[in-house]
Amino acid sequence: MDKKEAAGAPAIQDVQGPMCVSKGTLPFCLAFVAGWYDVVCFQQYKCYANMMTGNTLNMCMNVGNGKNLNDVALIAAAILHFTGGFTFFKFLNLKMKSRGSCAVVAPLIFGLFALADVCRRKYPKSRWHMLLLAIAGGIINSVSAERANLVSNMMTGHYQKLSSDCAEWLTKGLSKEQRASAMVSVRLVATFCSGISLGMAAWNIKHPYTVLSRRRFAIFGAIYAILLVLHDLPANLFQRRQRRVSAPSKDAE
Repeated sequence: MDKKEAAGAPAIQDVQGPMCVSKGTLPFCLAFVAGWYDVVCFQQYKCYANMMTGNTLNMCMNVGNGKNLNDVALIAAAILHFTGGFTFFKFLNLKMKSRGSCAVVAPLIFGLFALADVCRRKYPKSRWHMLLLAIAGGIINSVSAERANLVSNMMTGHYQKLSSDCAEWLTKGLSKEQRASAMVSVRLVATFCSGISLGMAAWNIKHPYTVLSRRRFAIFGAIYAILLVLHDLPANLFQRRQRRVSAPSKDAE
């Protein structure tokens, strides 16, 4: 290792320290927001921009019935846009080696959600602007899978894991690591469900704040963008800046 690499090593290690929203906290934040957001999305479009299993089922049932071909085309396009968003972030994350990729896509996420609100107001009878949310949904779910190694918007896998853990517990017991992993799934399911329940309760409240309903998706986009930026922002960044400001300069000495 040369002197330049040795001098740069502490700085790199410092940047890769704990983040404002850590890898362990990120999936729970995303799960809660996803639960609330799914309620709003379904109420608006009668389908989801985050979960493609239900959309695939609905699409194929319409194909079998030979009806609602417009819905078939919309859902098929939503699936393609979702997978495109997922692929895009995975590619970007690999290229950037997981350094700053969340912060890079944060403005894009907010822009897609905000543009969906604009299109929703301009074309209130159309559902095709949901494709903007499908792209964003693919990116967000790719963030959860690539950066947190957890699925935070679909609970089927967690239910299956908990069922498997229960069977192992009944036969031979669980190790400490298995118990900790099972508790992560329990907490994720509970967080997701609480987001759904609160989202539905909030939807049923008749409030006078039309600005919230006019920009409902932009609000979610802003929340997602903030979470992504904070996930890439080192927790000790402000402490380092304060130390630099408070440290006496050589001229003062």
